[in-house]
Amino acid sequence: IFRRDGITVTRFLFGLPLPNRILILQADLSNPAVAVRVVATPDPDADGPAQGVLTHPIDLAKQARCLWLVNANPFAPVSEGGHRYWHRSMPVIMQGLSVDTGHKQSPDQDGHVPFWLADDGTAHIGGPVPAEGVRQGIAGFGWLVKQGTIDIAQEETRHPRTAVGLDATGRILTIAIVDGRQPGFSEGLTEYELAMGMRALGCDNAINLDGGGSTILIQGDGADYRILNSPSDRILGISTVRPIPNALTISLNEK
Repeated sequence: IFRRDGITVTRFLFGLPLPNRILILQADLSNPAVAVRVVATPDPDADGPAQGVLTHPIDLAKQARCLWLVNANPFAPVSEGGHRYWHRSMPVIMQGLSVDTGHKQSPDQDGHVPFWLADDGTAHIGGPVPAEGVRQGIAGFGWLVKQGTIDIAQEETRHPRTAVGLDATGRILTIAIVDGRQPGFSEGLTEYELAMGMRALGCDNAINLDGGGSTILIQGDGADYRILNSPSDRILGISTVRPIPNALTISLNEK
């Protein structure tokens, strides 16, 4: 789909054993043209419980003026009672680390593994996260690959998935976007299958980001944007895009 200045985006279509559609973005972070940024929505209530508001991901992409955008942190409703219908402008609690260009909106939390970039440009997965010197940061549910080892039991639950990983040098960033919950089109992967895939792609460390209806990959040029995958959320049987509170973006610096 795309290859330029250290960034490659590839689409994989599988028919067996189950149909699946997977997009893989790889970026060489040692290339000075490659820029990684977290874009987050503003805190709607200052010292209140909310840390962001749900926003259409294309609006986040336009805000960042990026080339690529992928969903990031899991999130939860502010009110008690569990899951609600996710809608734009809904205040939410971000789960795990979220840092947008030095501004920490959500702290590192136990049970949510972070991906972060230090002020010196080095990329990291896992903690400890320093109190100062973090430029960009997001978090996922947990480890897929840790120091080259998969520690996930095989199971049968398939979902849309989003994952981020780094090779052993910390130089090659790999992002996987897996469509799912669409029988006959793309069934989704188990966590174990996703972990196997990330390791096969060269990841020494990788984490499982938010998935399900949040899984999305957007391509743009700073003005016009389009969704490359097939989000799984449906309202009255019609495909819809789930709003999100933050995202990970990839851009190319102008030469």
